[in-house]
Amino acid sequence: MAEFTSFSFSKPASHPTDEIILGIPIHRVVMLAAANLLRSTNWDENIENTLEALAITSRIDRVCLFQKVEGTTRLVGEWHSYQVPCFKDSAIGKDLPIGSMELTTFLEKHSIPSTRDLSAKWMESQRKTSSLIAIPIDNDGTWGWLILDPCQKKKKWSRKELEELRDASDLISAVIDRSRRAGEIISSEFRLRTLFEQIPAIVYTAEISEGRHPQITWVSPQVEDFLGWPQEVYKTNPDLWLQQIYPDDRLRVQLSMNTAIQAKSGFSVECRLITKTGVPIWFRHDASLRFDSLGHPHFIQGVLQEIQQHKTIEAELNRVYHEEHLQRLMVEGLTVTSSALASIMDPEKIPDLLLQELSHILPHDTATFWFVEGDELVLSRTRGYGLMLGEHTDRILPKRVKIQRSNSMRTMLENGRPMIVSNVGPGSDQLPHAFGNHVHSWAGAPIFIRGKPIALFTIESRESGRFSENWSGILSAICSQVSMSFQNAQLFKTEQRMRARAEMLQKATAALTAELELSQLLELVMDYLGGVVEYDSVCLFLFEEEGTCLRAVAGRGFNQPKKILGKQFTAEDVLFSIVFNQKTPLILRDAWEDPRFERWGDADHVRGWMGVPLILRDKVIGVMTVDSRKPDAFDEETARFAQAFANQAASAIQISRLLTEAQSNAVHDPLTGTYNRRYFFGLAAKLIAQAAEQKQTVSAVMIDIDNYKQVNDTYGHLSGDQILKVVSQHFLGQLKSRDILARFGGDEFVILLPGQDYHQAERVAECLRLTLEKTAIVSNEIRVSVTASFGVAEIDPNSMDLDDMLNRADQALYRSKNNGRNIVS
Repeated sequence: MAEFTSFSFSKPASHPTDEIILGIPIHRVVMLAAANLLRSTNWDENIENTLEALAITSRIDRVCLFQKVEGTTRLVGEWHSYQVPCFKDSAIGKDLPIGSMELTTFLEKHSIPSTRDLSAKWMESQRKTSSLIAIPIDNDGTWGWLILDPCQKKKKWSRKELEELRDASDLISAVIDRSRRAGEIISSEFRLRTLFEQIPAIVYTAEISEGRHPQITWVSPQVEDFLGWPQEVYKTNPDLWLQQIYPDDRLRVQLSMNTAIQAKSGFSVECRLITKTGVPIWFRHDASLRFDSLGHPHFIQGVLQEIQQHKTIEAELNRVYHEEHLQRLMVEGLTVTSSALASIMDPEKIPDLLLQELSHILPHDTATFWFVEGDELVLSRTRGYGLMLGEHTDRILPKRVKIQRSNSMRTMLENGRPMIVSNVGPGSDQLPHAFGNHVHSWAGAPIFIRGKPIALFTIESRESGRFSENWSGILSAICSQVSMSFQNAQLFKTEQRMRARAEMLQKATAALTAELELSQLLELVMDYLGGVVEYDSVCLFLFEEEGTCLRAVAGRGFNQPKKILGKQFTAEDVLFSIVFNQKTPLILRDAWEDPRFERWGDADHVRGWMGVPLILRDKVIGVMTVDSRKPDAFDEETARFAQAFANQAASAIQISRLLTEAQSNAVHDPLTGTYNRRYFFGLAAKLIAQAAEQKQTVSAVMIDIDNYKQVNDTYGHLSGDQILKVVSQHFLGQLKSRDILARFGGDEFVILLPGQDYHQAERVAECLRLTLEKTAIVSNEIRVSVTASFGVAEIDPNSMDLDDMLNRADQALYRSKNNGRNIVS
């Protein structure tokens, strides 16, 4: 209910304006007063004139305006002549004090009914009562009364006068309502503008004139924080806003605005604005337009929200996705190539097939294949040079090259590893041949058989930076497969009497290289091994990451497999050491009679025993033990086939590991095993969308290990890495399966708790803090006590904004660290 400042005024009984007003009917006075009141927002001045005009026109001495406030009556305005006192000093005012219940009752008693109820009976009764009348002012209920008091005079009110006075009360009611609404609008605009000045975004309003760019009428002060220009500059320089739009984005912004004007709707567009220092920053520009009666836009209001971090993350995600997609295509192409190479038993066809399939795995322009003959490289095959050099190919390409004359070739053959030169400079001596005008990226890889280099291949590109160091693993896997293909071909060609075994070996190779899932691949290895070597039991051991122990990853034929499968065994075992050092199969005629054989696990049935190394690029990655219940079960011929099969298995295992690693790195942090930052954001976005749909809340906990840099400096980075692993496993062990833990970067972790509010998340964080504080971590035989600081935040249910929640959690974490660490905020 609107309330107004009260006032009281009077004039002499004979005033120059009285004669003018006396000649005007009441309804005319009402119309003039309405025009003045509705034209002006000055309540005090215009209601004063209105009351005075009503009093003089009605020929009475006092007019009062009362308002009902919380059950009592309040005098809002009064006019009286000099001949009578003001209301509070009058006889009625003394008997019925302002604000008393008696006055309210008195006014209700003297209220006239609505004009349609002014019956003759009421008019007759009115003549018998006091001349004072109270006209109700209704505004969403009875707001108050307009009191007309002749005072000492006796006045008989006509029906027409009462109807016109009712019109006057309706006028006052309308003015009161308008004043209230105007106040609400002003208050609302003030609150809205205050809110705009607090949110972390730029809010603006602008006017649009035909043929001109929008002119800024107001912009929030945050514009200086984001862009460096104070808000006043935008009013004095109307073109500054347009000048700040990044040139490449201006057309897109203009098209969005034109589309919105045509559709008579708002628009949303992402664009860059240039700061005062010349740095472009990404914003999301959301705006709404207002149109005049002719449909022309005349006003625009908008919000600019900074999304630079979002755009940076988006670009990084696109880059990672592109790299992962390329890696996946390479692995898929490698699988096809491996199957194709495995099917070739003619050594002369291997180079052709290799160069043909390379184009599907590693995009390039030209390629070569060279055989090693003594201290020379002999060119065997080329691909793509006919298009590049035309009829000059044979003249320009050398047939033989001294290994010592090519630094890159010599290094590859000595180290046994691929080499990649992303940018080949003019006149580079790294190339193995005498041309280099079109070659700006180059890569090569050597092919070994039993530790001896037999060949190498190269790929070239006209584009600088075309080849990435990440291709090294793919090149190595290709070399391993080519090496196996040559070995298979040689075995097939030189040992015709073992054709049946060779055919089985070929079938196994195709099957193994086609299977990418490691557990199923190991099962296939044991399946196909039975076609190469007869056995009663077999076990596959692979080196752990540290290289000091092996783990039994698969096995068959054991009565008690739990005694061996999944267990770790030292690499210093006597038999294992011989196999690793010699890189050839080791055969025990009778394990019962050989003191070197240790019967760990389920091995009582073993008599004949053979250990076969799993070799990849001349490096032992594991061992395959083949057992028989009979002594003298294996011979050198069997060992050669077993070794060839093991080499194929090693290559297939490596390919599977490459794919598994690529898939794991896309989701998990390689050090801690928790989700990585990129995958966390994707998973969190889906979880928050689900929570919003189900009307559930989500909370986040940011965690930072206290004094982690000091631990690194004191105990070394290996100890620091061990602490990160132990801490992450400690957290995983206490969280629920639906909770999400991710490594956010460095020594910082983040936990997403779906369905848990701030207080529940705070309890979870406190529990993690307490248990971690009591946990002693042993690294390099040193006990290290570790604590962490925690920051907790619950998502805003109105926006369900992940970035906002993480920012608040990070601020809470900052408070924890500032307040002494090892606390939850």
